[in-house]
Amino acid sequence: MSWVKRADEENQGPDIQDDDYVITVGGQLGGTYECAKIGFSSPEMHEMMHAIAKDMEKNKFFPDIWFVNDHGNTDLLALDIKDDDLTFRVVQSWV
Repeated sequence: MSWVKRADEENQGPDIQDDDYVITVGGQLGGTYECAKIGFSSPEMHEMMHAIAKDMEKNKFFPDIWFVNDHGNTDLLALDIKDDDLTFRVVQSWV
């Protein structure tokens, strides 16, 4: 099955749901990544993604992960775990 984006869908913004993980920047000069859903903050994005992965496993629920930077630009992130190795990547961005 292939999915073709319709012209009117191209300019839609991100579809963030209430139960998604949303990572924002905070702290002095935006030096901290924060996720209110899990009450966690870290100066390292990799630590944040580990905390989100742990929360997902605990709850057996795997919603989307979003990163909103201090300019409001938004990235949809994909979290991949293979053999205890965690990686993440940007799937789509909105500026």
